[in-house]
Amino acid sequence: MNKLDETIQFSVNRGIMWLSKNQNDDGSFGELYPITTTALAILSFTKHAQKQGTLPLSNMYMFFNTVDKAFKYLFESAKIDEFGVYFDDYGNTNMPTGTVLAALAATDCDDFLIGYNEYLPINGYTFNQLKGEIINYLTFNQHADGGWGENNNYYDVFSNNITTGYVILGLLMEKCYGSCAPKSVFTKLENWVQYIQSESGGAGNYTPNEGINILNTGFLIEQMFFLNYPSSNISLRWAKQYMADNWIKPSGYLSPGWNNYPVADYQATFTATLGLSLYDVEYLKTSNRVCIYWYRDIVRVLLSQQNQDGSWPASKVSFEQSDQVLSSIWAILTLEYITACNL
Repeated sequence: MNKLDETIQFSVNRGIMWLSKNQNDDGSFGELYPITTTALAILSFTKHAQKQGTLPLSNMYMFFNTVDKAFKYLFESAKIDEFGVYFDDYGNTNMPTGTVLAALAATDCDDFLIGYNEYLPINGYTFNQLKGEIINYLTFNQHADGGWGENNNYYDVFSNNITTGYVILGLLMEKCYGSCAPKSVFTKLENWVQYIQSESGGAGNYTPNEGINILNTGFLIEQMFFLNYPSSNISLRWAKQYMADNWIKPSGYLSPGWNNYPVADYQATFTATLGLSLYDVEYLKTSNRVCIYWYRDIVRVLLSQQNQDGSWPASKVSFEQSDQVLSSIWAILTLEYITACNL
């Protein structure tokens, strides 16, 4: 391990320690989106455990009780309908369900038996069975345009790239560790990827020309990877070009960048790192041929903005960023992905 990796790991360890101390009494994390935040927290603990050479649900892992309590909260929140198992963050079902799938898949504990409470609707399921029911639910909820909206109300809820990105995160993790989604998911997602990319190369959120930024473009690249786009794909090259040309621009409302003093858009650092790491991108190159070593830039910013207690500050980039726990999780996951450079 080189000096930079040691520095990153030290930062992650501090962040993980802070996160463990800020778990809610019921096992959840955060306030705004407790299901999504808890699932992402589990994902960060899982990456940390794997770096230690163990599993998050092994009693040898130092934060086993934290992870176990978090999963218990998620399982007690599970709901079942005729289409499968899902999770609900105040009316938003697809994003939390996708992140729970990611948390389950990443643990690599397919045979783990859920038996926290005999009255749970999923009591007796294995992780593998639960993942299958979640995939059924997400498959049914995919819109005709290939994306996912906040829930299954097809008349009033439109697809958006952020929700789609978190759903694909779950399906991508499951594709890496086990089964994969039905072929229809891939076919429809191809339509979404082609639609949501703007002429600039970047991605919007609800439409190609709305909310174009690095955050959405990171999720676009993630979706391209899920669809097995080769590194030579022209649409992928346009997306990376957009990132390069907007890299030094600030983050914020109607601004395309990822960093802004004194606080970065940590969700954007996460999505950018996710997408670029999947393709093992070492550097970006602007239209005027300037090389950007994105790895170095993001690490420097995250290390400089970490609080003394190990957390990262909440920002006002978006409403979601006002939850310091969620912002800190995004920062931790960003550093963990950079260190691993893979899922």
